[in-house]
Amino acid sequence: MLPLGLLFSLNVFLSIGSSSQGAQIIDVERKIKILEDENRQLTQTLVIKTSLTKVSERVEELNLVRPTQVVYLNKSDTFAKLP
Repeated sequence: MLPLGLLFSLNVFLSIGSSSQGAQIIDVERKIKILEDENRQLTQTLVIKTSLTKVSERVEELNLVRPTQVVYLNKSDTFAKLP
């Protein structure tokens, strides 16, 4: 009779362990889904905000203009030196 009771107890123990692991797997899968959705939204936002149309609109909003003359400085050039 003892071996039958032992087998029954072992079966219950393993079933509880399997149920617990199943719940953990479901929780991890739910978190993965949330992160995938967030990643998709962030990617979409990035594409929208970095599009040429959006950048052009922002340039106009900030009243930025294309430079007419560009001056390059060398490392050795001094431009703000104390007397």
